[in-house]
Formats: sequence, structure tokens, C-alpha cells
Amino acid sequence: MDQAIGGASTDKIAMACHVMFSFLFNDDTRTQFAMTVKLSDKENAVETELVARVRALGGRAEKVTVMGTRGFFDRLVILPGGRVIFCECKRPRGGRMSAHQIERARVYTALGAVVAVVANSADIDALLNEQGPRS
Repeated sequence: MDQAIGGASTDKIAMACHVMFSFLFNDDTRTQFAMTVKLSDKENAVETELVARVRALGGRAEKVTVMGTRGFFDRLVILPGGRVIFCECKRPRGGRMSAHQIERARVYTALGAVVAVVANSADIDALLNEQGPRS
């Protein structure tokens, strides 16, 4: 389904916007709307490195999706010894947390949870070396 639209393929348009829209139709012919957010290549690289390095230590970095909730963290990191971290991955340059993400991080931190934002290898180093995550 790579039809040209105004000279650009649908894949290129989706990459430029980082958002793909899908329309689903049910039996009543009512239209339902579903949105899938695509990670930027750089954010995806940070997330991939985080997952690989956590696994190398014997931990888990579970992808988290909470239906009907905006601003939830990208990964739930569980390290050996029981250390649990709610982790938000951002692209190295210009990656910002949304208002929903900032509020959720504030609430979870106030409840005593560890929240980390990782945007590069140095952030992952700090997180895994127990120097404390940046939040």
C-alpha cells in the first residue's frame, strides 16, 4: 500500500509525521479511529540500546502500553536485585516530555517510584550504574 500522494509515498509521509493513522470499519459502518505513533529513528535507537543493555545485566525492559492513558512511560525496567524504574525514552536532540508525561513523572516520583528519562548512552550508563536517573 505504497501509493504516491503528491509525489511522496505513504511510507515517507508517515515517517515525516511520525504518526500513521488507520481507519477501521465495523459491521454498523460506523468509522472507528485508531492512531499508532511511530518512534523516530533516533528515539528507537536509544530504546533499543536500553533494552539490550538491561538484558545483558540479566534484567528486563518491558514495553508498556496502558489503554486509555496518555503519557505513560515507554519501558518498565526491572534490574536484578529488585530495582524497578519507570523509563521514558527520548531522542538525543530535542526530545521533550509532553505535559502528560511530566505530570505522570511528578506523581510517580511523589509516590516514591524511580522515574528516568534516557536520551543517550550516558543516561543509560547513569541508570544502570545506580548513579541515579535523571528525571
